[in-house]
Amino acid sequence: MTGAADHWRNHERRLASLLDQHPFGLATDIDGTISKIASEGPSCVSPVVQGALAELAERCAVRALISGRTVPAIRTMIDLPGVEVFGIHGFQRLHDGRATLAPGVERWKDAIEDATLELRALARRSGAALETKVVTVVVDWRLCTDPGVIPELVLSVMAVAEARGLAVLRGRKSLEVHPPMDIDKGTCLTVLAQERHLRGLIYLGDDHSDITAFRAIRRMREEGRLEGLALGVMSAEMPDELIESADLVIDGVADVEQFFSWLREHARAGSQQPTNVPPR
Repeated sequence: MTGAADHWRNHERRLASLLDQHPFGLATDIDGTISKIASEGPSCVSPVVQGALAELAERCAVRALISGRTVPAIRTMIDLPGVEVFGIHGFQRLHDGRATLAPGVERWKDAIEDATLELRALARRSGAALETKVVTVVVDWRLCTDPGVIPELVLSVMAVAEARGLAVLRGRKSLEVHPPMDIDKGTCLTVLAQERHLRGLIYLGDDHSDITAFRAIRRMREEGRLEGLALGVMSAEMPDELIESADLVIDGVADVEQFFSWLREHARAGSQQPTNVPPR
């Protein structure tokens, strides 16, 4: 383990105090957090996590999924009533049963389409995969047979994005080109906290894109707006900065299941006792 973050099991009392805050929010990434990374074929969200999220509906003012996948793709993996869904790192949001784009995103579609044409050619030459996601495009080199092409591929992707005024987000063995807007998982959490007047918040994530969410929780906590904890899910491919930014760590997807089971049991125990809910 790198960084100073400690395992969540050593802080159950602190976590329990967060769950007892009202209103309380629980948010999580999907791939690599509540679902194993699948290099080929579909990913599957842990049934243990799905069951816990469903049961926590009565205890949580907010249950949220914040993912790099599109909203429709998220809903094919996990579709629970009352759960907030943010797709494409916040560029999409589920609203009234439909996937809607964040304001101002549409004007970048032409730039993304132009970049996609060049990136498709780059990906084809290097053996990388290309994925388009409405207003972003991902170049993924996980299955490249020649690792020697990756440094040049990375530089080329960065150059294509810069030439069109676009931004780049690094992921696990991938780069995602997206509109240069102040939208990320951290802004998603901030919006949820403001909309629902949250007093307690937990977020789980495993990759570069989750670091913005970790920082948002820390910022809101330091400003005295809420009590919150960021939980970093460890893996062989995790960036060092993830654990350095996390408050606590979880030892992989199997341990995430243990964490959600613990949350469910704590919620069950708490529901059997009278709770004084402060006025909002």
